[in-house]
Amino acid sequence: MLVNTELEICTVENFRESNYLAANKDVAEAVRSGGFASGFDHFQQYGHLESRNQFITWLGSGIMQGPTTRKIFAEAITQRENKNILEIGPLSRPLVTSDNCWYFDICDTETLKAKARDAGLNEDTIPEIDFVDKHGDLSSVDMKFDSIVSAHCIEHQPDLIRHLNQVSFLLKNVGSRYWVIVPDKRFCFDHFIPESNVIEVVNANVEEQRTPTKTDVLQHFAMTTHNDPSRHWVGDHGEIKSDLFSRLAAAERKYEDANGEYIDVHCWQFTPESFFKIIGGLYERSYIDFKCTKIFETDRNQSEFFAILEKVR
Repeated sequence: MLVNTELEICTVENFRESNYLAANKDVAEAVRSGGFASGFDHFQQYGHLESRNQFITWLGSGIMQGPTTRKIFAEAITQRENKNILEIGPLSRPLVTSDNCWYFDICDTETLKAKARDAGLNEDTIPEIDFVDKHGDLSSVDMKFDSIVSAHCIEHQPDLIRHLNQVSFLLKNVGSRYWVIVPDKRFCFDHFIPESNVIEVVNANVEEQRTPTKTDVLQHFAMTTHNDPSRHWVGDHGEIKSDLFSRLAAAERKYEDANGEYIDVHCWQFTPESFFKIIGGLYERSYIDFKCTKIFETDRNQSEFFAILEKVR
């Protein structure tokens, strides 16, 4: 999917781990062999003195940009979108707080506040939920929007294609955008779970998956690790615990006890590049109306990346 690459001098401000390792094969090999904890570790010790390069990578029509932040991303949304916005699953950290934003969730406002109290979160920042469907079915929303936003939502969708098509239906025009924040599986509790691929995504759509699969549930409860991104960035991923088979058995009981009801786990595991490839593949084969026009890499010591999907048909 990389259609053009250029080199740039690497600095602390523009450092991108994957691009640094791709441009410096000797460093990548040293990291693999344990000589350095990461590319950034090498850069701090030697790379900045050696004027090492890294790649500038272009993906399709959008640059694989340097990392951004939630604040910058939210500002970009509100500055560009001055009409109707829908935010999906805001919980206690809505990205958009302007008067022209409506909110959708699987729980109503009071239920979300109770969940926030139980989790030690600030219930006062939970917005009033305008649309509720316990299955996350967006077809229950009876408005059209100029832009739609979600953070840590897309990876929970059992049928990603259906979700994206429901989002597309709610957008008013070609050129409207779906702004998403997505966990990077390399730097969160999903580290040991295999990366998702487009065949799995298509298969979930063919099978009309409405809840996470048994595999999704088993992997979450048996294979997840710690969720400290700063540890992941220096190569400390924890380990799959020795009681793997007892955890699998407990997860299987949990799945059976749910009797087909939704269990809140990740259905998909993405990196910025794999997400871009999957969205591109789905668009090229006419499964969805979106192209990923811009993607922002995961910032160092963070666990999420940012993408903009544009409705192009």
